Amino acid sequence: GDTETVMVFGHKVPDTDAVCSALVRAWDLNQLGFPAQAFRLGELNKETAYVLESLDCMSPPLLTEPLVAGESRVAIVDTNNPAELPEGVESARVHSIVDHHKL
Repeated sequence: GDTETVMVFGHKVPDTDAVCSALVRAWDLNQLGFPAQAFRLGELNKETAYVLESLDCMSPPLLTEPLVAGESRVAIVDTNNPAELPEGVESARVHSIVDHHKL
């Protein structure tokens, strides 16, 4: 099986949807046997910090490493717009996209 960790994240200005979706998708992937880690792409807003604190949930770490073409394995949540994602996402290995926005 593939043991490379899937980096799971939403859009660059993370709101509650993006952060919680990344946390849940990472959990889901781990349950399905795909090692995964949730990340955020920016600082938490007050609402998201409150939600995480209320649920006694740790904030996902800030993604600081660059995506490597053909190597980085990613799962995208809460967006399907490459302009809202990290540089290099177009050439990353996309595992999955889970989004509710119109294409």
